[in-house]
Amino acid sequence: MEKNKRIINSFYFSFFINGLLVLSIGSILLYIMEDFNLTFKQGSLIVSVSSLSFLVFNFISGGIISMLGRKKTCIIIGISFFLTALGLIFSPSFNFLIVTMVILGIGWGLNNNVGNILVSEYSGGSGYNLGLLHTAYAFGAFFIPLLITLFTRMNFGYKIPLIIILILSIVLNIMFLKIPLAEGHIEGKAEKPSFEFLKNPRYYVFICIFFLYVASETGINNFLITYLVDEKIVVKSAPLILSLFWGLMLVGRFFISHVSKHIKKNILLTVLGGGFFISFVLFMIFKNPVIVVIAIMLVGLFMAGIFPIGVANADSFVKGSGIESGIMFSCGGIGSAILPMVMGAIADKNGVRQSMYVVLLLAGLCFIFTYINYLMSKKETVKNKIEIKVEV
Repeated sequence: MEKNKRIINSFYFSFFINGLLVLSIGSILLYIMEDFNLTFKQGSLIVSVSSLSFLVFNFISGGIISMLGRKKTCIIIGISFFLTALGLIFSPSFNFLIVTMVILGIGWGLNNNVGNILVSEYSGGSGYNLGLLHTAYAFGAFFIPLLITLFTRMNFGYKIPLIIILILSIVLNIMFLKIPLAEGHIEGKAEKPSFEFLKNPRYYVFICIFFLYVASETGINNFLITYLVDEKIVVKSAPLILSLFWGLMLVGRFFISHVSKHIKKNILLTVLGGGFFISFVLFMIFKNPVIVVIAIMLVGLFMAGIFPIGVANADSFVKGSGIESGIMFSCGGIGSAILPMVMGAIADKNGVRQSMYVVLLLAGLCFIFTYINYLMSKKETVKNKIEIKVEV
């Protein structure tokens, strides 16, 4: 029991550091662009490379675990986080930054799959522990913009928070070296792969929902601060707004987990999709700082539940052999790789505001697909009831 707790706590810590690193990129992107005299397109490339690397290593993480074993994979995660922080602090050129982003994607992609697998395994599939795992990521994402704002306002620069992450990553490596990991599954046998799910049209609806959600979240994470500063809505406190967004994401996940007990998951997902779209419309229409802050808080609150409630809606696929969820989440992750490049190119030609309309479009499409899911699930329910009556 104590051994299991140590392993689970290690991944809480790794997800916390993961959140710190991933969200630090969006928070320091303007400073990096100034230091290296980069265009929006080059700045977006930095974000896209990390997302693409994440996508690749998230997809192949199962094969890496099989080849190297769990312990060595965990050590790769810790070393990747350490090297990322080191690269961001001491990077001498744009090309070196690109390599650093590849390394971040390696750690991020492996951590995402290995963390979920091991916490689920060593907690007996506890929803509470898995919830805490993703809350740890959200807490890191919420905390780092605050830290960067604090140190930049005190004229210490943005690199002090990165040094703190560097130290934390050393601690993580020590934790990973000490945890006693079994190399095989604790229990159960691997299921025979089946690709019947590819014939189900609802599966592709979920792929679209996850793609649109992940792409939107990536766009907000990496362009919100730039947008607020460029439009002169909020300048000095812009990183705090990103922290506020993630603070509401954090609160929203706790709140929606409670609400989900009382509302049907297909209805709840549609409400969240609609709320996300309407809130983002308000965010784009107004330039009054107070209204913009309220709007982004609502965006965070509604977005908070889309991914977890989406997973709950897709439980028939997630509970499969693992192939279903692997393909579904990886396809969803493509959004995080593509969108920054698209938004960066638009920002260079037409300004940051025009690039944010891409997120508005994605939010609208996300709402449409959540509604399609509602109609399809309703149709499936009616069909099941008819089949039950026929059997009786």
